[in-house]
Amino acid sequence: MSARYFVIHDTSWPWFGAHDFPPEADPHMNDLSRYAHASTALAHVFVNRLGRTLTTHDFSEPWRATKLEMRAAGVPVKGLFLHVELVQPRRSDPAGPAGNDAQAPLPGFTPAQYDMLALLYLAASVRAGEGLIPALHGALDEGLIDGHDDPQNFLLTAFAAALARLEQQLSALSVP
Repeated sequence: MSARYFVIHDTSWPWFGAHDFPPEADPHMNDLSRYAHASTALAHVFVNRLGRTLTTHDFSEPWRATKLEMRAAGVPVKGLFLHVELVQPRRSDPAGPAGNDAQAPLPGFTPAQYDMLALLYLAASVRAGEGLIPALHGALDEGLIDGHDDPQNFLLTAFAAALARLEQQLSALSVP
């Protein structure tokens, strides 16, 4: 079964509680080694705030990482979804319950993350032989018990702009 969906997630980590978010280049926030265990990694690729990546499962490996795939749809959809996690810190919303992770930074993702996401999307689409359908994790989990809310503060316009920049860069490389 060939992949059809390119699912965009955020890690909701690291968690900073009531503290301010650190600068985007913070080493703790950009350390991808915490996601390096393929047996427990819930995505194919992780992208840190600097646009660096860690692949834990090749795009050819069927993997499930949403409630929709694991609970609602089950085995027949395994392999239809490719999963990319964007590292996004979270902090507590003072108006929410203790220990919540409801606040994400604004903007939610860095230009480097959008650029890498565009490259990963294009590579996955070329590999699939057609454009994959971008999907947000939270939208797939909508209406399911304990559904996720990610990616928070994701801008489709920023993703589209990154895709357009990538298309321009590739067009400039083509031979007339």
